Amino acid sequence: MSILTVTAPAALATGAGVLSGDIFGVAMNAAASGAPVEITVDGVQIIAKDSSTFTNGAPVYWDNTALKATSNVSNASGPNTLIGVADLVTPIATGFNSIAATAGRAALGAASGDATVQVRLNANFGPQFRASGTLVTGDLAQFDSHGNVIDSGIAASSLGEPQLGQLPLVAGIAPELIYGTSLPAAASGAPTIAQCKALVNALAPLVAQYTLDASIALRCVYKVVGAAALFGGTVYITPTGGLSTTSSGNTSIGSASTLSATEAVPVDVVIATPALIRELAWRLAFQLATSADSAILNVYANFSTNVPVGTGGTGYLTTTNLGSIITTLTGLGEPIVLVIHPNTLIGSLYTVASSAVKVPSLIQGRYESLRVLTSDQVKQTGSTPVITHNFAFTPSAIGFASETQATTNDGTHAQTVGTYTPSIDGASPQLSVLLAITNSGSGNQTVTASCIAATGMLMGANGVQVFA
Repeated sequence: MSILTVTAPAALATGAGVLSGDIFGVAMNAAASGAPVEITVDGVQIIAKDSSTFTNGAPVYWDNTALKATSNVSNASGPNTLIGVADLVTPIATGFNSIAATAGRAALGAASGDATVQVRLNANFGPQFRASGTLVTGDLAQFDSHGNVIDSGIAASSLGEPQLGQLPLVAGIAPELIYGTSLPAAASGAPTIAQCKALVNALAPLVAQYTLDASIALRCVYKVVGAAALFGGTVYITPTGGLSTTSSGNTSIGSASTLSATEAVPVDVVIATPALIRELAWRLAFQLATSADSAILNVYANFSTNVPVGTGGTGYLTTTNLGSIITTLTGLGEPIVLVIHPNTLIGSLYTVASSAVKVPSLIQGRYESLRVLTSDQVKQTGSTPVITHNFAFTPSAIGFASETQATTNDGTHAQTVGTYTPSIDGASPQLSVLLAITNSGSGNQTVTASCIAATGMLMGANGVQVFA
């Protein structure tokens, strides 16, 4: 039993419920208003209640106006305090409000006429989480029945410290949860262009970095960044790591296209909260990474130099198939990457008829010298059967070139370019993105991240199609 000493908020009898600040307990002795009183803050206690009815395990709240336990989350004066759960299975025989334990008798609290309810106190203090219902002052977040955040759009002014901007930062909870599915409305109604510029400047380098981090295929191919003038027509990559407008001595990877991502956010709220800036950068980056993966993995058909491996329509790969990939691409002096569809992974682990050809090590991301990655952007064609176009390659097999885009900044447009250069790979940037906000003057603003890029085959002998 945990005992605390608090100041009695009113005249108290032994066994009365006591709410002192955010601390709830049961008085161990009578006390005058303002006098010290010892309270027990945990264990199973019997507490006076209103006409509420409870089932075993149901949440129990304290109504500090009526000074009784209740099932209501709020009263006319504001929110009630969650103090524990109803414990109705076996009545306790000791305690300040104990009743005689009788075999087969449930504890009081299930009927509206019961004067008391037996409660297992939670001994936790502070703002409360609610399983359902409308958020009220003091709440942190609203969750669905599976524990997922379904609403966190409340102003931090209702929570007190610690806080940044207009959203709560809660110890031990990742910012991704706080972001949830909704954000509060723009605090000032309309952001300033200075706030828009500050946000795109903060986002740009993060989105470039996170896109490379989030992409399955992009980090495994040859990447260069070039000026806008080089993207007027066909894109050529030079062996030394640059771009060219001429074909002499270079490899064409085709024409550029635009990868884009958008999110509508309250600019003034996000720019004030670093955790939200990072979360927004991840949201934009995941969209760009998905588009980049789709473009890269769609070049499989260009790789016809090597004989394809595997059988289309089977849904799985065997150890023989994997050995053929290694034989085909070994000796090039580069790592070998195999990107497979999730269905191929499952099929290879569980549906192969003979255990001799199952490849359980795929789940670990390795098979001998193969690095195995999984992406739902691996292409599938046909219907009966479905043919999965998994793809194995070395980094020099595929080129990805992104453009350094021109920017426009004026009274309504805020734009900036972000690039990312992994320190382990030298001094040349590997990805360029443009972050832009057009300030519409009210409410949430649309943040756009775009990457003008071209992708294509560089060396046909360094890749092989892998059917399943």
